[in-house]
Amino acid sequence: VSANRLDIFYKGSDGALKKRTSVGGVWGNVSTITSTTQITSSPGCVASNGAIELFARGPSNSLIQKTVHDSTSSQWVDLQGGLN
Repeated sequence: VSANRLDIFYKGSDGALKKRTSVGGVWGNVSTITSTTQITSSPGCVASNGAIELFARGPSNSLIQKTVHDSTSSQWVDLQGGLN
């Protein structure tokens, strides 16, 4: 998270979390953040303490969360509970 930077996260057609970044108005290539856990919804995100917290519906219909900081990310964490 920095000035002149925009990160876009979305669910790819393969169910993987995808990211595309613009720095100073120049768009980079699409990257796959995770390919081992498929998400079944569009991700929601919030910037927090220099990192981006991502939330999505996981394959077991529960809320999952991942932290992304620059080029690194955590594993998905299953927050339990079913989503409708």
